[in-house]
Amino acid sequence: DVVQGRGRDWGRAGVEAFNVRHSGEIGHAFQAFINAPIVQDRLATTASFARRKTPGWIDNVQTGDRDQNGFEQTGFRASVLWQPIDDLRIRLSAMRQKIESDNATIIAEDLTGTPVGNGRSNFNFVPEPFTSRFQYYAGTIEYDFGPELNYNDFSGVITRQPPGIKNTIPALMPKVTVL
Repeated sequence: DVVQGRGRDWGRAGVEAFNVRHSGEIGHAFQAFINAPIVQDRLATTASFARRKTPGWIDNVQTGDRDQNGFEQTGFRASVLWQPIDDLRIRLSAMRQKIESDNATIIAEDLTGTPVGNGRSNFNFVPEPFTSRFQYYAGTIEYDFGPELNYNDFSGVITRQPPGIKNTIPALMPKVTVL
């Protein structure tokens, strides 16, 4: 329980390098998180971040471009928990993700189903980039009225933006539990 600050492992970080077969580059990634009390027994936070760059491995037989399908992913998540009194807990959360790709990961085949070129090829005439963004924000309030009744209120907003489309879905869901 991070509000009480139990444990000493409040964060970690890591890096990696990797190879994708038939790619001309080395991929890399970084990730980190923290999970720590800010005010003992009352306020805490947790957050994580990750970024990954994956090299492409598909060549374009039409234009001569090599390794055209590389992509980058970035993600972030954070949450703050505030417990001003023992019976009340308030949590605010946010999450974001972004994916960007130079071109689609599609291998072209001829009419017989045989891959064209070197077997890892495509033949698009123009670049076909892809971008996806995702966001999520939420707030939760919990109050313990005693052994007979517990109230929990949740509200959040989800935003997802694939190419050319934007959707926002608000949510408000109160929940009362009688024990």
